[in-house]
Amino acid sequence: MLLGGTKRTYEEAAGLRKWSQPFAQPSNTRLQHVIWMFPGQKMAYSRFHDVVVFDNTYSTNRFSMPFGIFSGVNNYDQSVCFAGALMTSETAESFVWIFESFLKLVNNHSPGVLLTDDKGISSAFNQTFALFGSTHRLCLWHLFKNVMKNLQGVLGSDWSKFSGRSLDYYYIYSRTAVNQLFCSFNDN
Repeated sequence: MLLGGTKRTYEEAAGLRKWSQPFAQPSNTRLQHVIWMFPGQKMAYSRFHDVVVFDNTYSTNRFSMPFGIFSGVNNYDQSVCFAGALMTSETAESFVWIFESFLKLVNNHSPGVLLTDDKGISSAFNQTFALFGSTHRLCLWHLFKNVMKNLQGVLGSDWSKFSGRSLDYYYIYSRTAVNQLFCSFNDN
């Protein structure tokens, strides 16, 4: 568990032996950031770190803090949570701290690809994961989800026409991308 914030919080977390080794970030008396990874999550990451999704929500918890989750897919096509994080804001500095802390938790073993739904994370990615050879991509599923959420009210009765076409394009693009990926492995 990595903490940014109070000394007391750090001391409490240090007593939790089942969590990864905690580190403290010097700060004021308010918790700034926290990231955690249990041993089972660390084991899963060591096996399935090829493609990692980082998704964050905005202040939807009782602490009004953005929550971020690092996840992936195991060999049974099941979602696997690698780590969770809370931060006080969604600034580039916060993301840099979260990403650097995640890398510390996994001994700088960076994922092959990091998928996010926010292009604003790019600067934090470039200062952290990119230095270890990772690739950053925007997640199509998240992008289409956000398009649908934001355009449904605007399009009104035309929504069904738009959504049918966009889902067809998404399916075609996804199938093409997967086929190209497998072809690239066969070429090597």
